[in-house]
Amino acid sequence: MRIRPALVLLTCLGLAGAALTAAAPPPALADPPSAPGARSGGPAVPVRLITGDTVHLYPDGSAGFRPGKGREGVGYSRTFAPDGSGDVVVVPADAAEGLAAGWLDPRLFDVTRLAADGHGHAETLPLIVETDGEGTFERRRPGVEKTSATLDGIGAEAVTVSTVDGSWWASLNSTRKGVERVWLDGTARVALDVSVPQVGAPAAWNAGFDGEGVTVAVLDTGYDPAHPDLGGVTETADFTGTSPEAIDGNGHGTHVASIVAGTGTASQGRYTGVAPGAGLLIGKVCGDDGFCDESAIIAGMEWAAHGGSDVVNMSIGGYPSDGTGPVEQALNMLTEHTGTLFVVSAGNYGAPHMIGSPGAADAALTVGSVEKTDVLSESSSRGPRLGDGAVKPDITAPGGSIVAARASGTSMGTPVDENHTSESGTSMASPHVAGGAALLKQAHPDWTAERLKAALMGAAHPLDGLTPYEQGTGRLDLARAVTGPLSVSVGSLSFGLYAWPHQQPAPSRTVTYANSGDTPLTLTLSVTGANAGGTAIPAGLFTLDTPTLTVPAGGTADVVITLHPSADAALGLIGAALVATDGTHTARTALGLDLERELHKLTLTPKARPGDRIDGIDAAWANLDTGESGYITDWDTNYTGTVRLTPGRYQIFGTARSIGTQSRLTAFDTRVTIAATDTTTTWDLAKGVLSKVTLDRTTSYREANVTLSFGATGIGANTVGAPVYVVSAGTAPKTRLFYSYQPVHRAVRSGVTTHVYTLYFPSTGGLPATPAYTARDSGLSREQAVYHSQGTTRIEGSRLNQVAASPDGLAGFASVTEVAWPSQRTEFFSLHPGLTWGGFTFVGDGQNFEQLFWAGERTLTPQTVHWNEAPLGAGVGGPEDSGGAWMHHGGHLAIRMPMFTGSDPNVRANYEGPLVTGTTRLRDPHGMEILSTEQPCVGGVVVDAMAHGSHTLDCTAERDVPWSVLGTKTTATWTFTIPHHRMDGTPAGLNAVRIDSPNISDGFVPGKYRQDLTLDVYRQPGTPPTTATRLRFEVSYDDGATWKAVTVSRVGDHATASLRHPAGARFVSTRVSATDANGASVTATTIRAWGVR
Repeated sequence: MRIRPALVLLTCLGLAGAALTAAAPPPALADPPSAPGARSGGPAVPVRLITGDTVHLYPDGSAGFRPGKGREGVGYSRTFAPDGSGDVVVVPADAAEGLAAGWLDPRLFDVTRLAADGHGHAETLPLIVETDGEGTFERRRPGVEKTSATLDGIGAEAVTVSTVDGSWWASLNSTRKGVERVWLDGTARVALDVSVPQVGAPAAWNAGFDGEGVTVAVLDTGYDPAHPDLGGVTETADFTGTSPEAIDGNGHGTHVASIVAGTGTASQGRYTGVAPGAGLLIGKVCGDDGFCDESAIIAGMEWAAHGGSDVVNMSIGGYPSDGTGPVEQALNMLTEHTGTLFVVSAGNYGAPHMIGSPGAADAALTVGSVEKTDVLSESSSRGPRLGDGAVKPDITAPGGSIVAARASGTSMGTPVDENHTSESGTSMASPHVAGGAALLKQAHPDWTAERLKAALMGAAHPLDGLTPYEQGTGRLDLARAVTGPLSVSVGSLSFGLYAWPHQQPAPSRTVTYANSGDTPLTLTLSVTGANAGGTAIPAGLFTLDTPTLTVPAGGTADVVITLHPSADAALGLIGAALVATDGTHTARTALGLDLERELHKLTLTPKARPGDRIDGIDAAWANLDTGESGYITDWDTNYTGTVRLTPGRYQIFGTARSIGTQSRLTAFDTRVTIAATDTTTTWDLAKGVLSKVTLDRTTSYREANVTLSFGATGIGANTVGAPVYVVSAGTAPKTRLFYSYQPVHRAVRSGVTTHVYTLYFPSTGGLPATPAYTARDSGLSREQAVYHSQGTTRIEGSRLNQVAASPDGLAGFASVTEVAWPSQRTEFFSLHPGLTWGGFTFVGDGQNFEQLFWAGERTLTPQTVHWNEAPLGAGVGGPEDSGGAWMHHGGHLAIRMPMFTGSDPNVRANYEGPLVTGTTRLRDPHGMEILSTEQPCVGGVVVDAMAHGSHTLDCTAERDVPWSVLGTKTTATWTFTIPHHRMDGTPAGLNAVRIDSPNISDGFVPGKYRQDLTLDVYRQPGTPPTTATRLRFEVSYDDGATWKAVTVSRVGDHATASLRHPAGARFVSTRVSATDANGASVTATTIRAWGVR
């Protein structure tokens, strides 16, 4: 499963493209990263930060920042996560110092990850707060909603804090007394018959070892107490607060537990676990949704380790880690204090530097996955560990298509029969090793975690063509580990990074071999290895104090291995193995180190404007010779930065915030050449030139966004009210650096905003030496924006406009302006070749809101846009906002129908927030229900590619919202035929009827006049051409109790109608039915589609 920070179960499915949690910069990127998720349109997700500010995150990676109440003057910066994941990181200016000092968890500001882990729309945030030992003061701070656990092992408390008003952050900013560190209480996710013989378990059984007398704890989603294979459970505990009996409603925990110690009863022994005689403790630390809170995991680990467990299996994984997070700290301390061995899944990211938490812990026995053919599983996470480059994973085991126990009522994986299911991933590999550890513990009851781990690693079977960073020491081999006489004291030695020119002292390590047999063993010792490119390590890089070693019967013997780094061996990352063998018995120790290529330190010393002080810097480097780029993350409290780079020509760029007589944001670009020595570069913020814009009318400057990008590396910043200065590289040659300045100006008359200019000025090749811009009304897109209310008094909202800000494809900022409903204003937008504007408008407070999507085009032709305009009804949306029903790869049908959309064809209501409830039901051509959700026309299902005939979609949506008295309920039924030729993004072909009337203003029409209407049948964009063959229109004045048919005059898809409203009418409800020539039909009913006055 996966940590959210909470953790998650580690099955392969769905984790391959997840985001990262790097604690140290990964290798530099020369090209933009692939997106961490779908880069299609869709609703923005509001993510409240710990500071009380809200970030509206769009599916394409752009973001709008909405400051919390009283924080309007606090700026923020936006970068992409330095791990190459493409995650968007938004840091309010007053949090930058805490991040730089290391007491704030970077995950708290990774809005991509926060949204992915379920924190979008949330009003609280779970934290793990490490204290200085003074105890429970955290509970007394403003904004603390609850304290869920005290984690004595790491001196911390798990708390939930409110993010609505930022009171907890304000209190923490005022005094940090007693707080050592603040982590996100993250989330992890949960991650036999051929595999058990594959690892040699039958040989151990034949030797009399089946795990009897050994206790293994499985921390997972719980278990099925009625499953025939799990009769060995002796104790259970629930740490999720959802199931006191630790019942498994997911299936993952049952499956994993049976791999460890399943009896095979349900299969007459075919699917017997590795250690069928072992006792089981079951700790439910993950919910039935497969997510696991880190605080619950730590509590479960403490329960298991102090409760007598010899081995703990954790088929759980979070984002890649450097091994210093709270779960890893707890694992290391519990191992040291109790001797319990924790066996943990490596993760299913399938790429280097991707070992997840808690598998990144030093003491964990971290398990990768191989197939039943001893080929490394494609999804198995590779090392080295982030940060220090340590060897991980430690070992591999079978994890491909493992058939094991199936929990009653669950369908995880691919069900085989009533009692069994098949699943793949490191989640399945880990319990093989945990079961193997139980067999070894039975054979050697006095061995504790360190020796068990080393013995299992030392006896592993190495797989051809794989490095230690892919397989550790090899695939689990219990025949060797349990029955062989030879064992080694350490499974891996990580020598770490040796900075160029590798003049550090030669380190030595002692490795001890033990012989449990009756005769001496004479071992031949050797070291072999290569770098990532396959270049063999040079002779003499490692030396041994003896080439042979005799280990006496029942005794031990030592060998000393010494590393001799030199500048002549700048091979980069090296994986090697120390092998000891007598021809029959073999023990292996994995070796890892990084002999750094030639790098020199670049020191950056920005100089503040006289009277100012620097308050924050985001900076990056770009190698102008190779095209590589990366972030500069090492800054001291005086904002002196350092980074190590190869010799070459560089461009240093970024943004700096300063405070003095006024707040300023400065974008800078400087060039430096690094030769064969350390270098220092300085840039003077006093040389910054003020950015200015000339417009046709008098306006006030409101805010600005700036974006700088070079290849995959992008930096952005926002400032409200503070001016933007530019320090350019002057006449230096142009480069790939892209810069954009996106100011917002507005004209106000009598306190009312009459005009808003949302402008965009791009520069390629570097920063402009003279950032003076002119924008004439005649060259801008002009819109008369009408913001309709729906029968309410003044409602606050906001307007977010976004552009794709970089030719490298990195999404830009969204600018935010406040909107009052009802109101009107003139809005201007910049036009540039290739520039596409998108955006949303929010009606409501940003937490409970309606989201309206702009689907039109902006040109020089003036236009009027009606936001939130009635009549309301069911619509079909489009690809830009992910509304409608769309086919995707694998026959997946994704449904999200807007149920209260308005009459302007360019404005779509595509998200209604948590105040809207409803249902979704989909039936196939045979009438069988294949999808059922308790959401308002939202869901997804794989449909039969060969199904002939029409599918039927029934949806309901109800709402009671503060911004509208209209649209209280919509029901709709669509029939449609699934297209047989399905490219990704193929529309399912649904239609809808749009009603419009020029008489309606702010949701109401005068009741004493005739009301003229237009009705238009329309379809999802991309639907094959067709036309309506039938259109029926009915109205109700008593909320649907009775209906009256209305005569329509139709030509093709367009029709007209007229209404005379009865005396006393207050609301008009509508029912429309339409059928196309292709057979698609819709019947949609909306209660209170508009009002009558």
